[in-house]
Amino acid sequence: MLLFKPYIILPLSSILYVLSLPPFSFSPLYFLSLLIVFYSFIHLKIIRHRSLFIFFLLNYLISISWISQSFSTGGGYYILLGYALVFVLSMFLAFLNTLTIKIIEIFFLNPTIKFFLIPLTLTVVSIIKEFLLGGFPWNPSSIIWIENYWILILIKFTGIYGLGIINHLLVGLLIFFLLRNKIIFSLTFIVIVILYLMQFINSNQVDLKNQNEKSLSISIIQPNLKDSLMKDSSLENLIIYEDMTREALENFPQTELIVWPEGSMSIDLNNKKGLLKRISLLLNDSQKLILGSTAIYKNKLYNRLYVINNLGEVEQFYDKQKLVLFGEYMPFQNVAISKFLNFGMSFSKGHLSKKLILPNNFIASPMICFESIFEPTRIHPNVCASDFIIQISNDSWFGSFYGPIQHFKNSILRSVEKDITLVRSTTSGVSAIVSAKGKILNSLSSNTKGYINYELAKSHAIKKCSPKIKYIIMLLILLYVSAYFYERYRK
Repeated sequence: MLLFKPYIILPLSSILYVLSLPPFSFSPLYFLSLLIVFYSFIHLKIIRHRSLFIFFLLNYLISISWISQSFSTGGGYYILLGYALVFVLSMFLAFLNTLTIKIIEIFFLNPTIKFFLIPLTLTVVSIIKEFLLGGFPWNPSSIIWIENYWILILIKFTGIYGLGIINHLLVGLLIFFLLRNKIIFSLTFIVIVILYLMQFINSNQVDLKNQNEKSLSISIIQPNLKDSLMKDSSLENLIIYEDMTREALENFPQTELIVWPEGSMSIDLNNKKGLLKRISLLLNDSQKLILGSTAIYKNKLYNRLYVINNLGEVEQFYDKQKLVLFGEYMPFQNVAISKFLNFGMSFSKGHLSKKLILPNNFIASPMICFESIFEPTRIHPNVCASDFIIQISNDSWFGSFYGPIQHFKNSILRSVEKDITLVRSTTSGVSAIVSAKGKILNSLSSNTKGYINYELAKSHAIKKCSPKIKYIIMLLILLYVSAYFYERYRK
């Protein structure tokens, strides 16, 4: 049959896989993609490990190709470096996926058991990427449900990787019933399609508050400045931010917190008292302003979030803890390759987890850019005791297509996991306020200039952070060990 040829299966399955991810989010295609590949691999045996490697390589190349965009601002050498790094990273991740499947084949011979255990390796690799390899937890399988409020409710209880286990066990069930019972197979896939269609049912979720509750009026400024990546134009950018902030405050005079994104200025704001004073002239005595800039302290460079008051004082700050390889630091800073690339001074890692105390006694956990896609307690152990997460980012680095959107959706996934509101400010989108349940309350789309305001109700829930990853790992171990002994017993 022509369909079941490697040169048809691999590109078709990869296309289906990519279409299941944001910004497309056609969830059923994720299951269809893995069904075709693993059915062909385990049962039909018409594709082997090399073909699996190519399948995963294609998926990664397409889904993380936006990384190369962030190197375009550095000129020719950097563009080549960007493409090379995307290819090497994709090769490594594809090898990791293929290797885990090969290990399963070594220890398990029963095809029925492999129907379930091989798809589960995708969850295993996602966990390895985040917790053992320095961290690149991009697009875990749960992301396919990011538009579905009804499925997102589960994440609070299962965690991101717990939902991933459910997804991949469903893939195993589809393969199993495809061989054993076509009617149940069809019904199972119909259920998946119905779950997908549920996302179009309005949840009618609102951010409830009454007149006696405390609230915080937040205005987010999004200037859509992309040329700032190509040249040092901090003063020009500041004028734009000032004009937009004045306009926002004229329309929303009740604003108590103004938020500018990461990289609002590309200078050492830590040592610029005159500039801080100028910024403070925008504020009255009840207002605070959050912005992102750099800071030099004890001969080290930091990516910093500042909280500034109306006196031009830096009341609080937070230094980014999770730095982006090659984007913010060079691992071989003192060797020839660093000089060849003219990389300059690397950022230093921040070491303090901080809570921001904001007007009306609101408490926020700060995150800068990529930090929002990690397990939140790895950045702030007590993040759940906050009223909201404040994320500032410069998503101009991610290009103009799906990079910024996927970053936004991954950020939502993490805040939903911890049942906490997300307040997000970016240079060129997507800036938004998202409820703890994943409902977008107000937003500015990508490549848009503007500002939004939202009256955020204070959270009265007393929550404790309980990372579910240890339970997920225990469950995976239990599944694999049980399958191992079951297979040996059946012999």
